[in-house]
Amino acid sequence: MFRRICQSWALALLLLWPTIGAAGALERDERAAQPAPPTSLSEAVERFVPGFVPDGSFGNARLLKGEHKVISRNVMAGVTYALVAFSERSTDVDAYVMVQRLSGLEKVAQDHDADGYPVVLWRATESIVVEFHVVQAGVGGDVGWAILQDPVGWAQARLAQDEVEARWLALSARAFARWHEAGRATEWAVAGPQLIEWTVPVKAGRCMGIGAVGSASVLGLDLQLLDESAYERSRDTRPGPDAAVMTCASRDMSVLVRAAVTAGNGRLKFFQVERGF
Repeated sequence: MFRRICQSWALALLLLWPTIGAAGALERDERAAQPAPPTSLSEAVERFVPGFVPDGSFGNARLLKGEHKVISRNVMAGVTYALVAFSERSTDVDAYVMVQRLSGLEKVAQDHDADGYPVVLWRATESIVVEFHVVQAGVGGDVGWAILQDPVGWAQARLAQDEVEARWLALSARAFARWHEAGRATEWAVAGPQLIEWTVPVKAGRCMGIGAVGSASVLGLDLQLLDESAYERSRDTRPGPDAAVMTCASRDMSVLVRAAVTAGNGRLKFFQVERGF
C-alpha cells in the first residue's frame, strides 16, 4: 500500500513538472518583467495613448501634497479623451474627470494607482464642460499634464451627426454648457414666415432652456419665452439658423415657447434642457 501511495505521488509530481518548469522559466524571461516607468510626459503619452492628439497645450505646475490642478474644458459627445500626468520625482499623482450632474459634480473616470504617471481615458456622452483634475497625492513637486483626444473618435463623432445635430452640439456647448437634456427633441419641417407655439412646465427651483437649430436653408429664426401673464422672460433674435432661450422659476409655472421662422425653409429641431438654480 505504501509503495502504491509513493508511486501515485511520483506520478503526480512527474505530471506537474512541465508546468513548474514553465513557470520558473517565465519568471526568468525578460519579456515577463514589468516595463520601466516612463521618464517624461511625452514618453507617457506616446506609450499609453498612441495616436491621440493634444486638445490644447500641455501644462505644468508645482503642486504641494493634496493640491489640485483643475482644467475646465469643452468636450464633444462621442469623442474619447485622455488625461495624462507625470511627475519627474516619481511622487504619487492621481487624475480623474468630473462631470456636472443634477445632484452635483460626479467622478466619471479616474486613475488612483500609486505611481507618478496616471492615465485616464473617458468617452464623452454629451457635449458639455467637464473638469479634468490632477492631484498631488504624494510629496510636493512639479507635475506636468496633457489633455488629448482620439482623432478617429472625433472624426466618427462628426460624421455620425447630420447638419442639424452638428449645429446643436455647437449651440449646446456655447449656451447650455452645464445643462442636461430633458425630454425628447422635436423636429419640424418649416417654411418661413411661420410661427410655432407650445407650453412647457417649469418646476420651482429649476431652470429650463430651449434650444432651436435649423438647417442652413433656415435663414431666420427667433425664439421667445412668455409666462402666464404674457411677460417676456427670454428672447433670442440673433440672425442665423439657431437660437437659445432660458428661464428659472421660484414657483411651479408654465411658459409659452414661441418660435418664429422669419425667412427660409427646411428642418428645424427643438431641444429642451434643464438644471437647478
